[in-house]
Amino acid sequence: MRILFICGSLEIGHDGVGDYTRRLAGELVKQGNQVAILALNDRNINKTIIGNQQQEGVDVRVFRLGGNESARNRFRFAKNWIEKLDPEWISLQYVPFSFHNKGLPWRLGKQLSKLGTGKNWHIMFHELWVGMDRKASYKHRVYGNLQKYIIRNTIDDLDPKMIHTHTCLYREQLNKLGYKTEILPLFGNIPIIDVQEEINGDVIKIAVFGGIHSGAKLKKMIKKLPQNKKYKFCFIGSNGGEQSNWMDVLKENNIDFKNYGWLENKEISKALSRCQWGLTSTPYYLTEKSGSAAAMLEHNLTVFCIARKWKPRNIKTKSLSNEAIIKWKGSLNIENFIENKRCKPDQNLELISKKFIESLKINQL
Repeated sequence: MRILFICGSLEIGHDGVGDYTRRLAGELVKQGNQVAILALNDRNINKTIIGNQQQEGVDVRVFRLGGNESARNRFRFAKNWIEKLDPEWISLQYVPFSFHNKGLPWRLGKQLSKLGTGKNWHIMFHELWVGMDRKASYKHRVYGNLQKYIIRNTIDDLDPKMIHTHTCLYREQLNKLGYKTEILPLFGNIPIIDVQEEINGDVIKIAVFGGIHSGAKLKKMIKKLPQNKKYKFCFIGSNGGEQSNWMDVLKENNIDFKNYGWLENKEISKALSRCQWGLTSTPYYLTEKSGSAAAMLEHNLTVFCIARKWKPRNIKTKSLSNEAIIKWKGSLNIENFIENKRCKPDQNLELISKKFIESLKINQL
């Protein structure tokens, strides 16, 4: 199958959706498909780049258009390139801020529709709109309504044959707008390269991988930790500004930690494989779209969500549970998770890629 993905940026390690798209594309190439990626608004470069990017030993064909180029030129260049590719499917990897600095890509749908006239369109919604939670400010709610309006227009302009998203929450929101949407689970953003059992039974290593969000219940969790065990927090990757606050809390409670900082994928995989637990501070109902949480699960960690309280407006949350992630609450019995049953990690990328292709085949004209 000939597939073209469209995203905002493809700077390796600097754009989560770009990294996701490249991993998916690489696996699809392995499975015998012809795949290319168009980065339509790549702010990390100031020129046009046509070539290949390596993804786990596979060359993925890419066309990167610098964000400093005028929109008119970018879409003109893109149209010429797409006509030569002649894809059967064009898949838009949608994040509002990828295509517009303020997250308001007003004309995106109309512009894209001219690139793939008569093609089968697919949309993967990685993000929807701001102001979705009950405590959102009036400003964010108004802003979110504008983004919702743009999503409606984009879907109507492209008339996609298939719509996917990663989270049950986003599926419910899109269904409420009248668009049938299916779940495509998220695979981890770190390949399982080096998995070795080197675990000290007296020390529980806790991975903190990915960005740390403010308001997390770290202090409350620490108070609930059984005292008959020792703990070591492992900070992996770029955790953001909140990392220092977490380290201060650990120092106050005499808990050991190590800051690994930025690592190559192989070293990240090695560090994760030596941990038993993982922590995510992504709001619980959004954890299904967290690549770092998915990576910890794929490395067979028990993952706890200790995020601030966050609930969506006008959506029943009973149907939104993420069974893979343990939601932190005061009544949680941590003792039940002390003995972590380790097993061979399962890589989800291949299965999810096959599911993606099957869904396209079913909906193809």
